[in-house]
Amino acid sequence: MIALAPPVADAVGAVRIHFADTPVEVTPDGAGGAFVIITSVDIGPRYSPSITWLGFHISAAYPDADTYPHYVGGDLVRVDGRAHGPAIQQVSWQDRPAL
Repeated sequence: MIALAPPVADAVGAVRIHFADTPVEVTPDGAGGAFVIITSVDIGPRYSPSITWLGFHISAAYPDADTYPHYVGGDLVRVDGRAHGPAIQQVSWQDRPAL
């Protein structure tokens, strides 16, 4: 397995510092990038549950590639009862139900 590319390792370190109060799971992708899951993110009172996981892939091309899309728990709903917009779809990411 290829180790994390130095810019990816730096980005993972920055994520760990920013989210110091919650576990950050990092899985190397085998090409120098990493799949990152922040296990407990408070997204506020407009969604239920208001705490969910947040995941994304940092490719080996980082910082010359976007870190997009981002995923959250698949059970997330709006508390006002409205549907998510058309860009938000139910998917599976890293063997998890996700939006």
